Amino acid sequence: MAACAARTHGSAFASFVETRREGFQLLSGAATVRVYASSPGVEWHFCAGCGAKLLFVMHAQRDLLWVAAGALDDALERRPAYPLFVASKAPWFTIHDNLPQHATYPAAVLNAQA
Repeated sequence: MAACAARTHGSAFASFVETRREGFQLLSGAATVRVYASSPGVEWHFCAGCGAKLLFVMHAQRDLLWVAAGALDDALERRPAYPLFVASKAPWFTIHDNLPQHATYPAAVLNAQA
């Protein structure tokens, strides 16, 4: 999934906010949300009215959600921690910040998932 993020979003990158499923609440529009299984173990939730990607779920981590940052109404309080999957980024995009870059998930994230 990560390798095709730029293609599925039609942009240089995709920004998601990882959050716990417990406590997450969709405040409106639930009747228009549809689910698409893009690959084994991955579900995308999107708006059937406009097609906007809202979030995705990985079956291996059912307690987490990855919410599309562009779908949020309010500004985020936290800034990005690091870019992920930079090995598969759009070749014409140059990352100009000083954040640590990762080709895949950082070891700390992988260890926390185990």
